[in-house]
Amino acid sequence: MKPARPPLLIMSLPRSGSSWVAEILGSAPEALFLREPINQSHLACGGATTVFDIDPAAPPPCYAQFATRAFAGIPAFPAGVVRDARQWKLTRRTRGRVVVKEVNPLALAWLLDTYRPRIVFLMRHPAAVALSYEALNWCNAEAKLAELGARLMDSSLRPWQETIQSVTGFWRAHGAFQGAVLHVALQALTAYADARIVTYESLCENPEAGFRALFEFAGLTFDDRVRDHIGESSIGTAQDTAGHYGTRRNTLRMAAAWKGKLTPEQLAGLHAGYAAFDLPYYRGDDHWTLAA
Repeated sequence: MKPARPPLLIMSLPRSGSSWVAEILGSAPEALFLREPINQSHLACGGATTVFDIDPAAPPPCYAQFATRAFAGIPAFPAGVVRDARQWKLTRRTRGRVVVKEVNPLALAWLLDTYRPRIVFLMRHPAAVALSYEALNWCNAEAKLAELGARLMDSSLRPWQETIQSVTGFWRAHGAFQGAVLHVALQALTAYADARIVTYESLCENPEAGFRALFEFAGLTFDDRVRDHIGESSIGTAQDTAGHYGTRRNTLRMAAAWKGKLTPEQLAGLHAGYAAFDLPYYRGDDHWTLAA
């Protein structure tokens, strides 16, 4: 009783809004939704970090086991990974589609080659991501750069070895960390046809239209219940916030909320670290201005 193929993978850096996006896509009538089955299982088994290099030629055995179980649609995972047990009734399996949310873009090349999912890759402004890391006291950006690993430093990231090894300070280092990880991920997506790259900000600007397009791409049913779910999760008062791990947000406010929370010096450092990688997203000067 195999689910429909291909499975859907929603991937982003942590703190990029993927919980909201995945919750909406995972609410489709045929969805079999798993929230970070690989990452959460990896951490529960003693894993020390979330974003780390996965060598396609030699993935960690336990990591590969969790991935195989997830994409096969076997919901044997820690509490919190299976969000709605009713989705997993046996009578739903053959018309269901596995929807997996993960947050390790450095695993993307291996996941795409091994499991051939349809993928939604979510981008978010580096300032919003860095601020969220700081709010959670995840302030080890320089250590995260050091953990990128020799394999990447000798291949995809070789042109930026000096930059990666020399940056200091949380903001500049976090910009370089995001730039490096996103460079590797976007490189993996270059020749992969079954992919859609979307920005968090575009979804915030018009949630219903943005999600409708993603549902069509993913092969999921967009019905009235899904439309209502989008409205409930994205419309609120000016005081509404998502919290650290929530999925309800005032989208018009959330998209640019970072603009009133950074100093010019912090933003300049973050921009310098990120811009070194010359990515095609958030590269214009208009993307790097603070609120007046």
